[in-house]
Amino acid sequence: MAICETCHQEMLLSVGCTLKRFDDMNGGPYLRIPYEGEHGPCRDCLVLSGQLHHPGCSQERCPKCNGQAISCDCTDCLN
Repeated sequence: MAICETCHQEMLLSVGCTLKRFDDMNGGPYLRIPYEGEHGPCRDCLVLSGQLHHPGCSQERCPKCNGQAISCDCTDCLN
């Protein structure tokens, strides 16, 4: 089993995360960017196209800077 620590859902069932936005200290809230997979589920967190990645997914884009969410400084709450 792989349970998302944020939404408490089983990630192996290809169910998207329910966390829709994050707030930062300098101007949030920011709506999270849904996965746009054309060739099946996300290879990291298994969500389907149109769903939100689970926090910590290496494929999620930051809604503030469009960089990789797990490595940018904008989205500390998503890491």
